[in-house]
Amino acid sequence: MNSLIRLLELIAMVAPLLGLLGTVLGMIQSFQELELAQGAANASVLAGGIWQALLTTAAGLMVAIPAAVAAGLFAARIDAAAQAIESAAGRLLLIDGSR
Repeated sequence: MNSLIRLLELIAMVAPLLGLLGTVLGMIQSFQELELAQGAANASVLAGGIWQALLTTAAGLMVAIPAAVAAGLFAARIDAAAQAIESAAGRLLLIDGSR
């Protein structure tokens, strides 16, 4: 179960970075188009890069948020299972020691 948590944590950590990368690439595209238009660009020239930037940011967050929540829930389940196993082992030792 721990390996699944590590994978989810990795996904939750990397997804926003990929979204940020897309944001930067989208803004680069917008500024390149602005440069090609020699500063006389209207909003429609910049819209493609800005749209890409917003879309990749949203996609990164849509992946990262559920992965972070799932990792937290799995970690809580693992902790509960570990406590139950530890408690059962302690009871077994008490039973064995009283004989």
